[in-house]
Amino acid sequence: MATVKIDSAVLNDIADEIRDKLDVETVYKPSQMPAAIASISVYPEPTGSINISTNGTTDVKDYASAVVNVPNSYASGDEGKVVSNGELVAQSSTTKNANGTYDTTLNDEVVINVPNSYVAADEGKVVSSGALVAQTSVTKTANGTYTTITNNEVVVAIPEASGEEF
Repeated sequence: MATVKIDSAVLNDIADEIRDKLDVETVYKPSQMPAAIASISVYPEPTGSINISTNGTTDVKDYASAVVNVPNSYASGDEGKVVSNGELVAQSSTTKNANGTYDTTLNDEVVINVPNSYVAADEGKVVSSGALVAQTSVTKTANGTYTTITNNEVVVAIPEASGEEF
């Protein structure tokens, strides 16, 4: 390695700059100066906090933290939409053709189209208390008004009054 002569004033200037940049009072030997120079940060240490309240690109390198509080803003075309998988989506109509329990979160309308599943043996049956029941015959022996929803035949058997003619 070649020997180079350098004025001590130059070394003092370099040491002064190192101390100024690192804000220290250290006395350096020329062999310590390269490591001290390498420890000088090109950018200042981030400090403080920034509040971000609008969408866009924000330079945050000079801040130690960023508080992001961007309010949701909806357009009139978003009316009735629902959040699904983190996205705002339009609700749609769905048709269900079988009995069951369905998640209708994404639907603003549900069309029920459950077909009747009656068999020939159900002919003449009537719905009573929520069930399909066979109609029966009933006999009534007094005047009155009767509900005959579950009866397919009503027999009226009122005894004749004895001796009276009308």
